[in-house]
Amino acid sequence: LLMLLVFYMYGLAGLEMFSETDPFHFANLSLAMLTLFRSSTLEDWTDVMYTHYFGCDLFSAQYYSAESYTPVNEMVQSSRPRLFWCERGEEPEMGMKMLVIFYHVSLITFSAMLLISLFVGAVTLSMGEQMASQKQLQEAEDQRIQDLKREALEQGRDP
Repeated sequence: LLMLLVFYMYGLAGLEMFSETDPFHFANLSLAMLTLFRSSTLEDWTDVMYTHYFGCDLFSAQYYSAESYTPVNEMVQSSRPRLFWCERGEEPEMGMKMLVIFYHVSLITFSAMLLISLFVGAVTLSMGEQMASQKQLQEAEDQRIQDLKREALEQGRDP
């Protein structure tokens, strides 16, 4: 649930910043969240970042082509993979480039730390349950030994 909230917040910010320049990844909130999930697993997150940093015309990252799509991003049937048209004439400003770097690096860092803490929490919880189970088994064994000793003393035998 926490990761969903993180993806939602970053998805809204990504829609605001990148929906016009990167319709393949940020056309709507569901695509943005899917892209963020893919990025959080470290699967080609740099391609997404470089597309935003350099612009889709300078760093195509296999997603933008004039031959497979019309300028309004309507799909055209072809034998090639489905790509998007990139119609961007100028390079992003330096302030936007720094924002792109901060956006993607903070997403990767935050999601990696969150995923690690979730895994550590799951392992810790599992170990706690196993320790409680082992403690119950040990207490039952100690009780059985005490009962056997008491029974042996009552019968006059050496425990």
